[in-house]
Amino acid sequence: LGYRNRGIKERPGLYVLKHTKAPALLIECCFVDDPDDVAIYNADRMAAAIVAGITGQATETTADAARLAAMSREEFVEYIGQMAAADMQTSGILASVTAAQSILESGYGKSELALQALNLGGMKAELSGNTWASAWDGRIYIKDTAEQRADGSYYTVTAAFRAYPTVAEYLADHSAYLAGARAGSDLRYAGIVGCRDYRRAFEIIKAGNYASSLDYVDKLCSVVERWNLTRFDGVSQEPDGSLWANIAGLSYTWEEASNFGQMLAQNGMQTVLHRVRILE
Repeated sequence: LGYRNRGIKERPGLYVLKHTKAPALLIECCFVDDPDDVAIYNADRMAAAIVAGITGQATETTADAARLAAMSREEFVEYIGQMAAADMQTSGILASVTAAQSILESGYGKSELALQALNLGGMKAELSGNTWASAWDGRIYIKDTAEQRADGSYYTVTAAFRAYPTVAEYLADHSAYLAGARAGSDLRYAGIVGCRDYRRAFEIIKAGNYASSLDYVDKLCSVVERWNLTRFDGVSQEPDGSLWANIAGLSYTWEEASNFGQMLAQNGMQTVLHRVRILE
């Protein structure tokens, strides 16, 4: 930030610290009567530094985590479905597949890994030797995770998972992994890109050892069918001529509203579409 670090001082007699029950500290950012300090003062950068110091996360990460924590299941499905639809335009991986994995693996965005690392798909730090193209910046989050043996029994391991600054960056890395990860000289998930059958796509993912759960394919298919996630695979599947509203409250056809939502999702912004009721 450009300021001199004057260090940490213990002064428990200060009124705020003395009368606060929780562990507390006061952050002295600068001297407001010092022209040199005032000249480099930037409230946004200071706030971001404080957030990173307390949470270990960038402000974008904290904002996305707060958004996930506040969403209902229905809102999360719409949110991740729209983002997966936008991702599909560049990755070629079915939006219903990406969305279903995010829903199942993250518990509708409420898992520890989702809220602490914006990792919605259980992406570990080490994947296929990490020889595929990835924009992941190397940050990790360590936690215990349950794995299933071939006989159906479970065991727990402590593993390092990838941590992401935004949900959008998680989705991009997840798709890049499915599209480019290798097992030896072969693609680990060969055929996933361009596959238009979600069950077949899940079978490819399971065969590539993405997850140890024995009924992983059936679980994912159930998520797709419960929430009709195939609607995110192509806007043409919304047949009736209903009007829809985006977050700005403006009315569009389904195709217009969906395209607008995809544009927002590409920029990390949430949008939920609602059918408009015309009151006469």
